[in-house]
Amino acid sequence: MTPSRRLLTAALAMMMLLGMACSKTRTEYRQAARDFRKGELESSLNRSVEILSRKPKHSKSQVLLAKTWPRFLFEADERIRKFNALPREQALEFIIPEYEQLIKQQKLLESVHPFINAKTGEQIELELRDFEQTLADAKLEAAEIHYQNGLQILSLNNDPDAHRKAFNEFQTVVELVPQYKDTPALLARSRQFAIKRIAVGNFDDKSGSTLKYGSLIDLLPDMLISKLIRDPEIRKYWDIVSREDIEAILNEQQYGNPQSPDFEDENILAKFLTAHEIITGKIIQVNYVPERESEVDLRETKNIMSGKEAYYTNKGKLKERDVYKDVSCVYTKYLKTVSVRVTATFSLVEVSTGILKDKDTVTAEYVWTGEWARIKENGGDERALSEETMALIRKLEPLPPEESDMVNLAMNELTDKIVARFRLHLQNSVLGAN
Repeated sequence: MTPSRRLLTAALAMMMLLGMACSKTRTEYRQAARDFRKGELESSLNRSVEILSRKPKHSKSQVLLAKTWPRFLFEADERIRKFNALPREQALEFIIPEYEQLIKQQKLLESVHPFINAKTGEQIELELRDFEQTLADAKLEAAEIHYQNGLQILSLNNDPDAHRKAFNEFQTVVELVPQYKDTPALLARSRQFAIKRIAVGNFDDKSGSTLKYGSLIDLLPDMLISKLIRDPEIRKYWDIVSREDIEAILNEQQYGNPQSPDFEDENILAKFLTAHEIITGKIIQVNYVPERESEVDLRETKNIMSGKEAYYTNKGKLKERDVYKDVSCVYTKYLKTVSVRVTATFSLVEVSTGILKDKDTVTAEYVWTGEWARIKENGGDERALSEETMALIRKLEPLPPEESDMVNLAMNELTDKIVARFRLHLQNSVLGAN
């Protein structure tokens, strides 16, 4: 390629790139103008700034931005005026995000502002405000309101629920102004005292299956404790009293330690361990349904290639083609079912008052099923069977789990349901604390 031809090619490529850029700018400007007409001022402002950041002398975008920003400010002022008519705490919840958005948009505007009018050469300056200071003042005012709310809550009560409510107030304060007065210390203290303790007491076995499946009255509490400890939402607000703690104290009592209190029931024990609530209950039924087997005869049919045949075409040429036929096969499909159902009651009691916080009956069922198949004698052509059916036919007759293993699996689901109920109790108490 000659030098002159290379120059021409480069010039053409540059012209194409410029054309594409101009086309993109026109498209973006039209969308910005449409946004302005529809009242979507933030979108219009963003698009205009994006164009001017690439093409500072794009006169249409300059004019559009000069119309958009004052209207954007006016509408924000109107919203803030309406918010100010609300109770002050509620008003500030709306006003603070409004100022934060105004700061964000003004910083975006400042990236291209001021700009030179592409037609007159005059510098265009739009109104800019000190939103940073206004926002800081609003945050200080809101922080003081929430700070006083927290102090007021603690002055009325000193229990974990009060500390949880105060914690929420002080948490809001530090989010607004991180080092406001002594809030960090108050926040740490309320976090410490907002934690409640829950003890898992004994579950009586009233199912009539004592020791048949092992010690269910030990298994169920241990499962509950394990799941409560592993649940991150529960651990945010609750400490779990371990069975080791309980057993250690009972052992002290058994061996006559004079410093060990005399426990008459679970509630006194829970009080000693400073538990606020205790879960107890009963296993009232363990129902094992023995193995049941059913069978059904099924038929599958498939059109398969059975060979080839010769034939003549319309032009008299001899050719060969595939020949198909329908084949069928009859097989027996077997289904084996075994199940276990466990039913228990549980109670959630507030230790200090004896108030019943929750009580219910929960049922969990574990159902095992196994299936397999066999071709019937003289059942036909197995080529008619699908791959899925053939897999069942090749499968050995399955054996169900041991009865005790199935009971354990049902108990696992049962404890999941109890933990879910406790989590719901927790959510309701947290909502009540907000």
